[in-house]
Amino acid sequence: MTTYTKNYLLFIPWHFPLHKDATISGVSRKAQKEFELHYPAIYNYLLQKKDLLSKRNKTETGIRYEWYALQRCAASYFEEFANDKIIWGNLSNKPSFSYDSSKSYINAPAVMISVPDKFLLGLLNSSSLWFYLKLAAGRQGGYIEAKPMYVEKLPIIVMSKRFR
Repeated sequence: MTTYTKNYLLFIPWHFPLHKDATISGVSRKAQKEFELHYPAIYNYLLQKKDLLSKRNKTETGIRYEWYALQRCAASYFEEFANDKIIWGNLSNKPSFSYDSSKSYINAPAVMISVPDKFLLGLLNSSSLWFYLKLAAGRQGGYIEAKPMYVEKLPIIVMSKRFR
């Protein structure tokens, strides 16, 4: 039996609900009005916390994005979470790359590659590439810090689908 809590994450990208309008840069009063019009319950809930939300990162909140939007959080790639993807934690002592098809959101320091490629998953979990990662990103106690800067340099040759 699944137990659900009453905790929710409000993912509100910059310039929501006009977040796909590439012509918007900086705070958009039009986006705020659209948000208030189409999502009044959420808008009014956040409005009660506007003072607190406006005090976040003063160099950006109210300048680059609206007071109600998330700070930098996946602003340019949030739609990638809806894809099948390979995910992993930043620090591990064994290969622990996993395949996610549940459209889950992950948080830092977890990492993802937004490709539906189980062949790549197998390579990433192989002892050969783990050995390479240990050389490139090894830490004390046999752990590796599998940051994207190390994983993207793994010597992986892209094979055509014909050979898979």
